[in-house]
Amino acid sequence: MFNTRYNQGPIYSGTHPRILTPDTQHATILPVHNSPIVESSKLTDHWKQQISLANQSRAFSSPHQRAHNAAALSRGAGMGYAGSYSGTVTPAGGVSNSAPFSNGSPGPKMNADANKNAGTVSAQNDDAKNASNTKTKSERQDWSCLDMGGVGLRSLSVELFRFTFLTELYINHNNLTRLPPEIGKLRSLVVLDASEGNPLQDFFKNQIMENGTAGLIATLRDGCPVSAPPSERKWEKLDSEDTNDGVNDLRFTVMSYNVLCERYATPVMYGYTPSWALAWSYRKELIMQEIVGYSADIICLQEVDVENYDSFFAPKMSLKGYKGVHYPKSRVRTMNEAERRVVDGCATFFKTSKFVMHDKILIEFNQAPSLRRQDIKLTPDMYNRVMTKDNISILTMLESKDTGTKLIVANCHIHWDPQFRDVKLMQVAMLMDELAQAASDFQRSPSKLPDDHFDGSTRKKPSYTHYSKIPVLICGDFNSVPGSGVLDFLSSGMVERKHEDFMEHDYGDYTVAGRSHTFSLKSAYSANNDLPFTNFTPGFSGTIDYVWYTNNSLEVTGLLKGVDPDYLSTVVGFPNPHFPSDHICLLAEFKVKNEKSHPSFDLSNDKN
Repeated sequence: MFNTRYNQGPIYSGTHPRILTPDTQHATILPVHNSPIVESSKLTDHWKQQISLANQSRAFSSPHQRAHNAAALSRGAGMGYAGSYSGTVTPAGGVSNSAPFSNGSPGPKMNADANKNAGTVSAQNDDAKNASNTKTKSERQDWSCLDMGGVGLRSLSVELFRFTFLTELYINHNNLTRLPPEIGKLRSLVVLDASEGNPLQDFFKNQIMENGTAGLIATLRDGCPVSAPPSERKWEKLDSEDTNDGVNDLRFTVMSYNVLCERYATPVMYGYTPSWALAWSYRKELIMQEIVGYSADIICLQEVDVENYDSFFAPKMSLKGYKGVHYPKSRVRTMNEAERRVVDGCATFFKTSKFVMHDKILIEFNQAPSLRRQDIKLTPDMYNRVMTKDNISILTMLESKDTGTKLIVANCHIHWDPQFRDVKLMQVAMLMDELAQAASDFQRSPSKLPDDHFDGSTRKKPSYTHYSKIPVLICGDFNSVPGSGVLDFLSSGMVERKHEDFMEHDYGDYTVAGRSHTFSLKSAYSANNDLPFTNFTPGFSGTIDYVWYTNNSLEVTGLLKGVDPDYLSTVVGFPNPHFPSDHICLLAEFKVKNEKSHPSFDLSNDKN
């Protein structure tokens, strides 16, 4: 696809039943009663809609007529106007005292990617990305609609577009010939009525007559000049490479990237993206350029479908010296071969020159593996809420060829829906349970390096007195914002049994005694304020992707910083011609701490 993101407005690539669009301009240039389409009695559904919209628009030709009607009805009936628009309508310069709106969000809205897998062979919409609910309280905003119709305006002041909370703007029946580009600042805008009286150029008129409003919007969007590319994201070095704690010092880089699955990138979800820039043939090459350009030692990708892993990612990455592990979501169990090819999942790659793989483990959250292993009774909520979601995680156990250091890499994509934040928390709790079991087994497993691998060298294979001392990375799209139960649990090591994100559901021991994990985790970007978002769309800009690491065994030595703010002010959202996904990639460099520098860590909460 939570917080502000969960309440964002839809992205319209065509007409909307409540929007009076430029199609109604045709009524001015070519009166309906003289239309050859009408006279030939071949009135299409498109033209029926245009006539209806033209009649609606003509009913509001007087100055501020919508606002006056709304005020009159509000005084007489104690409620807002119930016509073809919603919310509190205010004439230019006026302030309404009617019911408040929350920061320009007058009702249920959806993210551009909140239902990206709609229409798949699975009935579920669980793969659409969205994140957990925000804990931030919106500021009060008493009006979100502005009526400037019928007052003879010839131009609009750019100061108008400081009202970024506007959801409806009526500028019909004026003499406007252009709209300032600053109108793009109105990211919450759902209704824009610029019909009637505002002259329309012949080119646009012909586009509407031939292809309708959707066709005109597509033409303008796809033909819009591409803005200048952003400056390169900067690399911030957090320590000196000259610093070396010992002969076993190991450094490596890790990337986490939700690449936006081909099947989810539809014009309905991303109506602001030019069709050529949304096409997978274009995006996949840009994605690969990023991956190869940063050349991380370990790469965790989300939303990689079976077909593109087999035919694109795996072959390309193999040529660059990587080996990969990929698992699709659990729904593939119920599908035929053709259907399963389009199911997305997680893919982890590592450089074979630096690591050897010990094992790989698939965690299917809908199988409740940790609960079954611990013989925890499965409750109705577990069956009905958690086990109906088919998200997965992959664990990859690696060993450094240079130092013999063991490393566990978890790659996950957590459920999106804000109405199921309890499910998010349960999925992450099960992930940590499974991670502890895998680490315990990995601790006891022998090295895959030959016994004489370090002969003639001062290096020696490290040993681990407890599984929590093995370096661990947890990467992925957690669909959770700072302050959520998921992040509280990962960072603090525990979650209370009555945590609000359990939403009073019954998950047996998890909600009776709470849950804890023994890993000392920290987000790689937690001390860096230059990454304000990992997901950027018109209705949401925030952090939902993370790279977690065990800070008792690893140290962050470098980070890829955020996108140029000046560039962001010129674009609506991602994906676009320069950014192939609605997410940005995260990239961090780590150094393995030597045993002597490991801080002590209380293991008393260990339940495994």
